[in-house]
Amino acid sequence: MFLGNLNKLLPTVNFASRTAQSAGTDFGIRVIPDFQLFHVIHGKAVLRLGSKVYTILDGGAVFYGMDTAHQLKLLANTEFYSMHFRWDSPQPDPVHPAYQIRYLEPDQLAGVPSTHTVEIPGRGTVAIPNAFREPVLEPLFEKIVNEYIQEKPGYAFMLRGLLMELLTVWIRQLSEKDAKSDDWRLSKAMRALSEEPEQNWSVEELAKLCGYHPTYFTKLFRERFGVGPKHYLLENRTKVAKRMLLENKKLEEIAERLQYGSIHYFSTHFKKATGLTPSEFRQQGVPPGAEELEPK
Repeated sequence: MFLGNLNKLLPTVNFASRTAQSAGTDFGIRVIPDFQLFHVIHGKAVLRLGSKVYTILDGGAVFYGMDTAHQLKLLANTEFYSMHFRWDSPQPDPVHPAYQIRYLEPDQLAGVPSTHTVEIPGRGTVAIPNAFREPVLEPLFEKIVNEYIQEKPGYAFMLRGLLMELLTVWIRQLSEKDAKSDDWRLSKAMRALSEEPEQNWSVEELAKLCGYHPTYFTKLFRERFGVGPKHYLLENRTKVAKRMLLENKKLEEIAERLQYGSIHYFSTHFKKATGLTPSEFRQQGVPPGAEELEPK
């Protein structure tokens, strides 16, 4: 399930609590009308999410939504945060989920949990895991619970703000973990594109530098940087061309350095990329550095 663009989501807290329950507490086999985050402070719990089983220990958490049957059971005396929320809702006022929860029979606890993804502008999509450990979120859970319980004036908007902070911190952590696992390989392609933009790098050549299949490399590159490798190369070439124009280099020299083949081809590409001809850009006298925007 695609949850939306992080910059455009308006999340809403429906319910939040900090509770201690005894071992054996079973919340039933059910489907909820929204999404839930369940974070164990102390204790032990088990989540059966469709055909998957997750054990939750101190500091661990689980996430699930309206699209998968689940069963949550405490295996020890457990203190926990529980929060029901919607990723995107036009109104911020909490709508308690209790009256819309559907309880199921044991034979209905099956199926593969849906994959949930969120788009981060410029970084691609991030998959939201069903089980995770992020200690940095615990203080934010506490703030949300306190605000939900106290119901001070404007609390619905405050809850929305706190939830936006929690979700952003969480997704940022997930994104950084995903990036680190592949960045060391992608850095080889990035270095080649940045240091030698005049080369006509093919996707196959760049993928080979990183040790990836070309198709997977292109997908990974786009998810990480928001554009394909060819587009990134053209942006770097434009950046170099701007610098050379401001250094009063001749058009022939720039076209030859960047291997455009001809001044006409270079000028056509430059205007398409910037909206200005090379001469118009040079005449503007843009201060060095102002045009040096990094590719997205």
